[in-house]
Amino acid sequence: MNIIDHIDTILAAIGGVGGTALFNFWRGRKQENRSDFDTIVALLKEDNERLRDSERELSERLYKLEQKINDQDDEVKALRFKLQLMESANFDLPLPMWLKDERGVMLYCNHAYEVIFLEPLGKTAKDYIGKTDIEFWGDRVGGEYMKNDMSVFRSGKARYVKETVVLENKETKWEILKYIRYAGTIKIGIAGIAFREDTPDELEH
Repeated sequence: MNIIDHIDTILAAIGGVGGTALFNFWRGRKQENRSDFDTIVALLKEDNERLRDSERELSERLYKLEQKINDQDDEVKALRFKLQLMESANFDLPLPMWLKDERGVMLYCNHAYEVIFLEPLGKTAKDYIGKTDIEFWGDRVGGEYMKNDMSVFRSGKARYVKETVVLENKETKWEILKYIRYAGTIKIGIAGIAFREDTPDELEH
């Protein structure tokens, strides 16, 4: 017999008006306490169910986010692979070739570009990659390059231009093809190929 049953027995044995009142009061308290306990249990159960629902929802959102990140990683890897293929395909091209991003930041230039345009200045591709034309060549020459790049990018059409090239202590003009480069349907930047340097006679005209 537990302590509550002992109290019930004692109060019932007292009898009389006082004993009956105490007995009924004790019974009422037991019922109230039981009611409070049931309410607490019910609330805890509801909270647990809400927590489980929230956990399931968060797990689903996390799974979708992870899938999205994985898909983006796969897309980035594919673009990097295509860029590597492009670089390897253009590395031995005997004409200077390069690729800039949509903001005009140099991403890549081939070996011919380094030999013809950069080595005479004591520079390498590493000195140029990651910079804009203005940052590398200055406002006058670099500004000319960027102006033509943005014109091609806005129009979406390839364009032949003549641009100033600074070589050691002289300036020359080169015929250049500029065009938008794609990876699938995604614009990855503005490409250029320098075809030939104008001769002195041509420069006079």
